[in-house]
Amino acid sequence: MSGMIKIFRRIMICPLFVMIFIGAVSCQSAEESAISNDISEIDFFATATLEPAKSLYTYEIQARISESIPEYTFIATGWKDEELVGEGDWGRSFVTDLNVYDENGEQILSIDFTDISNEIYGNMIYSQMIDTMGLHVVDVNFDGYMDVIILRSFGGAHSGSDYDCWLWNPVDSIFFRSKSFSEIYNPAIDSVRECIYSNGSNGASNHGWHIYRFIGGEFVITNSLEYTSEYNSTRDSTSYRFVEEQLVNGEMVTVRDDTIQADDYADAMDKVGYADDILWQLCSPRWYPYGGHHVDIWLDGYTGPMHIRD
Repeated sequence: MSGMIKIFRRIMICPLFVMIFIGAVSCQSAEESAISNDISEIDFFATATLEPAKSLYTYEIQARISESIPEYTFIATGWKDEELVGEGDWGRSFVTDLNVYDENGEQILSIDFTDISNEIYGNMIYSQMIDTMGLHVVDVNFDGYMDVIILRSFGGAHSGSDYDCWLWNPVDSIFFRSKSFSEIYNPAIDSVRECIYSNGSNGASNHGWHIYRFIGGEFVITNSLEYTSEYNSTRDSTSYRFVEEQLVNGEMVTVRDDTIQADDYADAMDKVGYADDILWQLCSPRWYPYGGHHVDIWLDGYTGPMHIRD
């Protein structure tokens, strides 16, 4: 499939201007803006002058949906606020549009992620991903046709990421949105096993790994592994409870429930055996804990060795 995709990148540094009147306007610090998860709260510096506000970005991919379909053009558009966000890679940027054109230049998909009336300026992401905006053309439901994904969010306390997704319908020759894909946190696409891995945390003492498959037109969890940890009364060791579930006849069934005493997390993983387990292989970097360009390999339908240690 790699021969079917060509990538073009255009970064347009375009000074757009916003008039902001002196008044009772609150102002977040750069650090607060960088870690905020609420894209509906954007506070501007009070000023009576016109200030450059945005750098516009576009990212373009040319790819075939299948070998029998001509090349289509996929274009992501977004912007980075150079003045009012946190510094560097961890500043805030926004994905505003996704457009797809067929071989004749006819628009076949147009998505606007903004809602200015509700102060939604696009899908908020950290600025380190504004160059590509997480745009990938990849077969995510493993039907032989390429689909399109783009960052829905990348931020928060754990810097996790999730994606909006449009699947190709070969009968009607249109893209349609997959809401269930957007629920997959930190997705890693495995084109060999035809599944998607997800890794997430609810804090230092709770963690979960999930395997999704495309069943009945939806992405559903077929395997789940979660652990919780708790110190003993003297705090000289920790108990780790691992609960593994599997989808059986449409319901999740517990197949393992073990509590292990260990010195630390690494010791617990060695004892429980999931690091080298044939199904889970938790030693693999495909279970990435946070987003960024280092995960691009896992979003292009990885077909390499399954068992990879860091």
